[in-house]
Amino acid sequence: MAIDYDAKIRRIFSDLGMEDRVVSYDDIELIPSLVREKMFPADRLAQREKVNDALVALICADIRNEPRPSISVVMPTYNRSYLLQEAIDSLVTQTVSDWELILIDDGSIDDTAGLISAYQDSRIKYYNFGHNGISYSRNIGNLLSRGEIIAIADSDDINLPNRLEIVLNKMLESGADIFYSAMFHFTGKGQEEIIPSYPFLKEHLRQGNYIYHPTVAYRREIAIKLPYDESLEMVEDYDFYLRASDRGCKFYHEEQPLVMHRIHEKQISMERSNEMESIHEKLVRSQSISAKVNDSIKQPLVSVIIPTFNRPEMLKEAIKSVMSQTYGNFEIIVINDAGTDVSNIINSFNGDKRIIYLQHPENKGLAASRNTAIRASHGKYIACLDDDDIYYPEHLETLIGFLESSDYKVAYTDANQVVQTWNTDRYVTTHTEMIYSHDFNRDNLLISNYIPVLSLVYRRDLLSEAGLFDESLGTHEDWELLIRLSRRYDFFHIKKITAEFRIRDDDTNMTDTKRADFLKTLKIIYQRYSHLITDVNLLEAQKNTEEYLAVDVAIRQIPSKELFRQVERYIKKKDLHINDLGTALRDKDAMMKEKDVHIGNLDSTIEEKNIALSANSEALMRIKAELNEVYQSTSWRITKPLRFIKTIFKNFIKNINLF
Repeated sequence: MAIDYDAKIRRIFSDLGMEDRVVSYDDIELIPSLVREKMFPADRLAQREKVNDALVALICADIRNEPRPSISVVMPTYNRSYLLQEAIDSLVTQTVSDWELILIDDGSIDDTAGLISAYQDSRIKYYNFGHNGISYSRNIGNLLSRGEIIAIADSDDINLPNRLEIVLNKMLESGADIFYSAMFHFTGKGQEEIIPSYPFLKEHLRQGNYIYHPTVAYRREIAIKLPYDESLEMVEDYDFYLRASDRGCKFYHEEQPLVMHRIHEKQISMERSNEMESIHEKLVRSQSISAKVNDSIKQPLVSVIIPTFNRPEMLKEAIKSVMSQTYGNFEIIVINDAGTDVSNIINSFNGDKRIIYLQHPENKGLAASRNTAIRASHGKYIACLDDDDIYYPEHLETLIGFLESSDYKVAYTDANQVVQTWNTDRYVTTHTEMIYSHDFNRDNLLISNYIPVLSLVYRRDLLSEAGLFDESLGTHEDWELLIRLSRRYDFFHIKKITAEFRIRDDDTNMTDTKRADFLKTLKIIYQRYSHLITDVNLLEAQKNTEEYLAVDVAIRQIPSKELFRQVERYIKKKDLHINDLGTALRDKDAMMKEKDVHIGNLDSTIEEKNIALSANSEALMRIKAELNEVYQSTSWRITKPLRFIKTIFKNFIKNINLF
């Protein structure tokens, strides 16, 4: 029997005392045709009827002007009653209270319904439309939500108390369509592990899913326009992110973990991991094929500047690292600063037209070399790479992907410091360490440079306002330019290692050969920007940095043998001083022991005095008691007049005793 939905709507309006308003079911946009026909076809009319009853109830709530919650939480569940209470309780204890929980029971046969009935909380809405699958459940939950923002919650996970508050604040502040965060993995046995989140990059999403669905929230309008693909039993979340990304949705990533994601054997991801990986790979492949065809056309050009001077083999490795980038639209401008001819190195790349080779007739220094290359560049973005350093394959993609999807114009990543030593015929790596990973702070840039130049990418047009590298500086020219850029623009720090700069132990680095000039240019920069220092702590930090560099320069100027002898003499002097301190310490210990004995004797004397004082106090108390008895006796009261006469008589005799 067909269901007359229009009659149902008219009946509802009649119940509300609004018979004069004629509304057709098909005119109500809040009830998509998806629910009537696609979600529950003709052979499932009973389920379709239940869903529509629930949706009609929502319409009625709106007609009554019932307030909408700030945020809705959609939680599908299926036979998870043994974990469900912990999940719900984590919502009840949230720091914000203006929420609703849409709990979609996907046909559980355990005690889920009984558990929910124990909650006397009007914010918790429980629905059971039979077993329809996870995507169906998510879509129905989103349709039944009344909040402008919908947060995902799984029935086996725990939401940290401030999750909903942070989601609301960050989404409203940023205007984001989709929010995600870091999370904890836990087993329920006290074992926890932080799973970090990463900034959103569309290109990275095409290569694999790095957004954790239990942490996700999105605007309701996005959920309605982009429902989960109900043909997918798994990785429906990844498919949703890909489609949302293609539609231009704005993603916001939060570094703070907000969800505790439980790891247990009955998870779908555990039980069907191989099948999930297969579906995931198909989605990645379908996205990658079309993306790779058009990426080189859509990507903005990046100009990679490589100055070189007498290091041909190192230059070759640096160029190779750029040629191996996952980001395809770049040009490489090699500027030879009057060093050894490297034409053969350039030609070894088979005439690749992306490599532009320039030469200085005379040595002009690093700043002038970079400026020459920049003037010859054509890219929207500028990246710098020294001829003895390398990029990792995702360096340009990471930075350009972020800059193109954000309002920032300058961004930088992290880089490894690699220590190398010469071994027979080549340099070999002996140690690798990331020594710089600092978020942007323009004031701290006035103290020292914490951003390696190879980690940085910025828009070329910024230089028309900020200016090029200062060619009067033999060193620190990159730091000085960063100070100028930082006074005009905010930088964004991407906490990902995408490159490496190399330190060799044979003093062949520029930082070793021009150490004295580093001190000179440091003083120049401090003086040039002294008007920006208003904090006494910054001034003190500058002073300490300058003193440290001065000592370092002085030490490096001492010949090795003489330095060794000075260190040896210093150690001997310190050893003598330590011996003297040891003798003085032993003398102090002897004196302290004598003092301890004296103090012990004083303690004994004090104890004896205390005992005597206590005995005297007891005797005094007894005398006072006896006197009190005398004063209270009858004889004392009777003789009181006689004592008074006696006193007068004594005074009289005393006064007349003139002889």
